[in-house]
Amino acid sequence: HGWGYGLMLLDRVQDFLLFTLAEAAHGYTRGTWTATEDSTLDRRQWNNDTLGDGSGYCSPSQTLLPTMVKWLVLFEDPRSKTLWVARATPRSWLEVGKTISVGNATSRYGRISFRATATTATQTHASISLPTTPGWTPPPGGIVLRLRHHAAAKLSGVTVGGAAWPSVNATAETITFSREELATAGAAAKLATIVASY
Repeated sequence: HGWGYGLMLLDRVQDFLLFTLAEAAHGYTRGTWTATEDSTLDRRQWNNDTLGDGSGYCSPSQTLLPTMVKWLVLFEDPRSKTLWVARATPRSWLEVGKTISVGNATSRYGRISFRATATTATQTHASISLPTTPGWTPPPGGIVLRLRHHAAAKLSGVTVGGAAWPSVNATAETITFSREELATAGAAAKLATIVASY
């Protein structure tokens, strides 16, 4: 967990994806997501515990991949108290016609839902659903949405609730919503319609 967590904190998305996908391919049994303590390099051979080259099921390892996948779509930065949405999703997830959808993901700031669809090569439609619990307060560092274009095109403009949104970093592919903006009346309605142009 620590290696992936460090990569996320440093915003090293490509390294994080390589680590996560390598773990999925080499550290887990295909199709069952069962994690072993260790395994032989030759996956065609049975692990023989008497030779010391393999062991059985490892419950702590079982939590690694689900945690990494959650961090792909929802990550809480402990330093800035920022809630990141889609911080490290693979670019192929937003190819034209594809949708990323996460419902009721847990965070210390309540359950968040998110959806993004690449409608054309130059436009992505997204929405973020905030918690509806009474007394909900936004994260101190706000929410940052990252939309990683499938061809690495830079953001040219973003509208939120039909109005141009100024808090956009084209290079980082991010749209920022400050705590103050999230606390205003009508913020939830605005976040239901986010349109990113490239």
